[in-house]
Amino acid sequence: MGTAYITQEDAFIGKTDERLVIKADKKKLLDIPFLKVDGVVVLGRATLSPAVVREILERHIPLSFLTVTGKYLGRLEPEVTKNIFVRKAQWQAMGESPKAIHLVQGFVRGKLKKLS
Repeated sequence: MGTAYITQEDAFIGKTDERLVIKADKKKLLDIPFLKVDGVVVLGRATLSPAVVREILERHIPLSFLTVTGKYLGRLEPEVTKNIFVRKAQWQAMGESPKAIHLVQGFVRGKLKKLS
């Protein structure tokens, strides 16, 4: 399915077994397996059950919140499982430090070599 967009005002987003369930006014609007969900975007007000928040985080599914008009409010992002040492080295190499310049020169050399 990809990304589930919840546009119904005052919707309830919950979990039943292995499925994401969206209800409004006591009616089921959407019922999809979590396996088919790559992301969830909530436009406007909605209530999320603690069970669905936990399931989304455990499955590494990003959850974004927007206003009714589409203005970005925030995002609930699952834990990043990347190597912390790699991430630290990337942050230390940014900017105009000698290490950063050396890395950029290597990237450019690699690109030029690939083109020739």
